[in-house]
Amino acid sequence: MPGESPAMAQSGNVTDAAPPLSEAEVRNIAQPEVKGPPLPLRKGSTPPVLRRTVGGILAFGFGALILFLSLELIQTINLLLEWPIYAGWPILAVLLGLIGYGIFRLARILISIREMPIVSRLEPGELETLSGRRKEEIRKQLLNQLAYLRKQDAESASALHAELDRLAAEASSHPAGEWIRDYNRAVLEPLGKSGRNRVRKIALTAGASAALSPWRILDAVIAFNAATQAAYDVLKIHGIRPSHSVAFAFAFDTFLNTFLATVVEDVSSDLADSLTAQVSAETGASAAKVLAPKIAEGLTTAVFVRRLGNRMIRRLHPFPS
Repeated sequence: MPGESPAMAQSGNVTDAAPPLSEAEVRNIAQPEVKGPPLPLRKGSTPPVLRRTVGGILAFGFGALILFLSLELIQTINLLLEWPIYAGWPILAVLLGLIGYGIFRLARILISIREMPIVSRLEPGELETLSGRRKEEIRKQLLNQLAYLRKQDAESASALHAELDRLAAEASSHPAGEWIRDYNRAVLEPLGKSGRNRVRKIALTAGASAALSPWRILDAVIAFNAATQAAYDVLKIHGIRPSHSVAFAFAFDTFLNTFLATVVEDVSSDLADSLTAQVSAETGASAAKVLAPKIAEGLTTAVFVRRLGNRMIRRLHPFPS
């Protein structure tokens, strides 16, 4: 056609040249803009109605448990008062002392968590998808935990002093993502291992004590004290303030642990039957009938306490696998 250049007249060879894309347009094509990320939907706080419902159920459960334990305590006290003074009063003093110790330990948990820093808990694999600014926020939280751990005299923290000093020095020079992964490997994983070792020792001690306990009320006190001690030690080792969900879960586990301790004789009856044959092979049939139920009670209590402590460790870890 008239006015067309020879190159334009040849169809299929040369097309209209589009203007080059700017750097911002190229970046938008490679990584499209996401409007309104759905993080609040996934990480939003628990609805107030659900929190109040769960809190009410736990309060009712603890109230019923306290009433039941109070009746058991009154029955045990009446039994001990019928004993000779030189035998009944010392045992009663020990029992009341253990109850007071458990309450004191629970109060220490409530007081100590106020000093602990808050560390956000991510979903598995979420760290790699976070923006640079969000990673810097996570690193700042971990630095607060690092400062808390450096002030602790606990054995687990003292063994990590060299790593804590190194990570504190590298915080301003290393990329946030790389530093966080190094912190997880060098600090958080050893703390989790130390916490599990501590929980195992507490569970074994609680199991041995429950095997020697002659009363239900003492079983419950042993289980409650072991639960509060495991929680306190795990929190001090990690130096992380538990969230509301972790606190609710701990309260529920403690309630369940204490309740099952009061009926552990019934819960462990099947286990006792299976242990009788094994114990009798070593100690004789008559001894097995006496020892197997107590061994079963001790094992059941130890399993409950260890489960409670390990669940708290998993819930406190900021970067679950």
